[in-house]
Amino acid sequence: MDTPLSDDASHANIAGITSNEAIMEITLDLPEELLDEAMKVTGTGTKSGVIILALRELTRKSKITDLKKYRGKIDLDIDLDDLRATTVV
Repeated sequence: MDTPLSDDASHANIAGITSNEAIMEITLDLPEELLDEAMKVTGTGTKSGVIILALRELTRKSKITDLKKYRGKIDLDIDLDDLRATTVV
């Protein structure tokens, strides 16, 4: 399992950054009120953390949208009733 970056990068733990990920320092002009609200609703304690969280969520949603185009087009030969009855240990 990857370990988070050192404590000096406090956003690492919140945003799930691991030691093998490259970090880029940039300057952004962002609406302060929007950034503060995003930090509050996500419970993210740093500006970097909330931006990383937002980028990950954006890419996750995009991938889900891409996968939805295959709905009903792939025959997986799966019995959903059997799958639902299966208990995970």
